[in-house]
Amino acid sequence: MKKKNKSWKKREKRQNQKVKIFIFKKTKKLNTFIYFIIESTYEIEHNGKLYKLKTAAKTLPELADDIKLKIKLQENDELVLEFKENGNLFVLDEIEDLEEGMRIKVTTPSTQPQQKTPGKFA
Repeated sequence: MKKKNKSWKKREKRQNQKVKIFIFKKTKKLNTFIYFIIESTYEIEHNGKLYKLKTAAKTLPELADDIKLKIKLQENDELVLEFKENGNLFVLDEIEDLEEGMRIKVTTPSTQPQQKTPGKFA
């Protein structure tokens, strides 16, 4: 029953994602290519400021890179990504934990001195 509930949540999450479709045609050979981009929108909280991020990231390192670009951090800066669920703050260690519109709290070691945690990305 628990496994069924998880797969239902994943299906629901996919349905809420915006899909953009691009169609490319080669004129000489008349080949058609269809390219799908699934974008998600998140709220990013960093140093008391809120940002909206639209991303097509499918992995945590891709998401971390997009966040760094959005909040103008250096490429080699480490990030700690956290999200709130049921009133608790969790370290983001799987991208599947995110849902459309969710707020991601971003901290860097300079803003939050702490031991190394599994949610850090360089």
